[in-house]
Amino acid sequence: SVLMPLIDYIKKYYNGNQASFARLTGVQPAQVTQWLDKKFIVVDHTLYSPRRKLGT
Repeated sequence: SVLMPLIDYIKKYYNGNQASFARLTGVQPAQVTQWLDKKFIVVDHTLYSPRRKLGT
């Protein structure tokens, strides 16, 4: 599995263009900003949101 922060995914696959990523994903740019602020990640081209820190 390939895991990367959403910002890195956008840099790699959309030349860093968040507006283009939003348009091609079918969401408003503000939604992408929220995802970035919430530290979403991408695993094998699927977007995931962190839920909570787990105890170690």
